[in-house]
Amino acid sequence: MGVDLVLRGKRGWSLKGLFARQELLIDRANNWLQQDRGKSIFRIQHYRDTTGKLHIQIYLHPLDFVEFTAEGKNVIQIYAKTSPLGAGYHRYLCDLLKRMGTALDLTWEVLEDDTGYFCGGDSNRIEDLMLQWLGAAVQHMRQVRAEGTSVVTLNMNMDEDFDFKGILTPMGPRDDAWLERAAANPQLGTDIFPWWDFDLHRAFKSWAESLMWNEIRWRKPLNKDESVTMGLACAWLEKAFEKYPNLTYPWREWLQVMDLCGWKRQSNRAIIEQNASRCEGPLIGYRRRDVTFLKIRPWSIRLPGSFGDGSESGENIILNDETRRVLITAFRTAENFEPGWLIEKHDPATIAEKLEFNTDTYKSEALIFNQPDDAQMQSVSYAGKHALICTYVHPPEDRQWAIDTWHSIKFSEKQPTWMQESFGEKV
Repeated sequence: MGVDLVLRGKRGWSLKGLFARQELLIDRANNWLQQDRGKSIFRIQHYRDTTGKLHIQIYLHPLDFVEFTAEGKNVIQIYAKTSPLGAGYHRYLCDLLKRMGTALDLTWEVLEDDTGYFCGGDSNRIEDLMLQWLGAAVQHMRQVRAEGTSVVTLNMNMDEDFDFKGILTPMGPRDDAWLERAAANPQLGTDIFPWWDFDLHRAFKSWAESLMWNEIRWRKPLNKDESVTMGLACAWLEKAFEKYPNLTYPWREWLQVMDLCGWKRQSNRAIIEQNASRCEGPLIGYRRRDVTFLKIRPWSIRLPGSFGDGSESGENIILNDETRRVLITAFRTAENFEPGWLIEKHDPATIAEKLEFNTDTYKSEALIFNQPDDAQMQSVSYAGKHALICTYVHPPEDRQWAIDTWHSIKFSEKQPTWMQESFGEKV
């Protein structure tokens, strides 16, 4: 369910192409996009599926991607679900890919585009279909809210749960009053799309706000990616402000991000400070509260929103902030997991304390180690053939934090239904 864009691009036969490697066209497309979009591309990820096909995911917006798949030496397939971002994104992406097709001499086959815009249709049709989709989503959310569901997510990352109630969207939480307004007129609900506007400068403002809600950790950046994210938020707000200075901006958060990342361009600072001093109410940012990390399903663990992903390989997940980190390994064994070998491999002289913690769904044991500087605790949680090993490294005064984090672990093999994957219901 949603609005999709699916294209197949073919490049004409040539003698040179006959001897080209499989990824030639996909590489050309990727290179063209990087040259054309430059620093506006948020990130690029490569992977191969089980058949060996190369896939490239290109994030033109930090919250979603367009995926290129190599279907042959001179054939690529392009897929994007545009409804999570909005009507402006769909039109922008169509225009961008048409320009790419001209530059690379591609013949396009439209496999899916109900809006018809890629083939020269009216851009108003994009809005109409997006509103139809939003109307259906709102009706579904009204139903599950009436049944007592405390949290409903729409177009959100399903690998994390944020500590907010109501309807969680990429542009912040909404209440039931918003739900009723959007049900009566879906046009009144378009404020939850990060890229609804066809005007790119107006869209820059909502892009920055979506970063503040979803991506930014409200502390100084710990790595290049975090610095880039904060810098993009500042740059996008500046671009929007240059053309539309009278819009309502997230003044306090703008000022905070500028200071956290050491933003050098300070020409608008006096205006930002003046407006920030007049602002009241809660600050933008899901990560100002705890976040439940779900990427290790069927396990989950609750961590401060300040934690970022510091992983350097696919073997372990490392989540950390300025002073604490948690190393996570989840795996499944051929037989029911037995923790004894893991606990017993440690030198008893290094162990300060042994702890146990059991729930209705899993059992867990933990060791607290003697450490001269940072404290360290390791836990092993297990349920049948599933196991989760977590190592907590922290200052000595955060001992209780490590224990509370260990106790926050949950285990559930329940799989979300199709509707839950689309709309993210949670009880």
